[in-house]
Amino acid sequence: MGVLVVTPPTDMLVDLALAKAHLRVEGADEDTLIANIIKAVGTMLDGPDGDYGRAFRKQRLEARLPDFPQIAAELPCPPLADEDSVEVKYFDKDNVLRTLDDAVFYVASPGDASYLFLAPGKVWPVTFCRPDAVRIQFDAGYAAIPERVKQAVLLMIGDSYAQRETFTDGAPTKVPMSTSVENLLAAYWRPKIV
Repeated sequence: MGVLVVTPPTDMLVDLALAKAHLRVEGADEDTLIANIIKAVGTMLDGPDGDYGRAFRKQRLEARLPDFPQIAAELPCPPLADEDSVEVKYFDKDNVLRTLDDAVFYVASPGDASYLFLAPGKVWPVTFCRPDAVRIQFDAGYAAIPERVKQAVLLMIGDSYAQRETFTDGAPTKVPMSTSVENLLAAYWRPKIV
């Protein structure tokens, strides 16, 4: 399953003011460096390319499948922000992109995961043979970043700020992750759906 970011997050995992307060930095001389560290941590943790298989910030994603699922398709990068945000498109047998009627499917979110199911009495349409024949778009992310995640991000920012040599031209070669950070984030890790 391929997953693309259709609309990236517009916010950061923590804002600049909170990061500066955590670092005890006054003034604006290092705002660019700190903002780059915040972005690097966000890239490392969040969304389909992040290490945690989860959307912490609100974003619109698209999962691509070669065909409709026989039973259910798990939506990647939980949590699903809104079940009504799910839109399914597919390439029909003539390779024309179509939108699937909402009455053909439903979404269920037991616990942390969300799944796309075929509605009772309905049949999936025939798709063209291609690796991205089915495209499921949805909004993912928390309404508010969990406090444990914020604390882990602040610790990562602190470690990166203290070890500035890991940054070249504002891009990190590696963002440090301490045992404390790993423990704070452990409950949020999910295997990536392939």
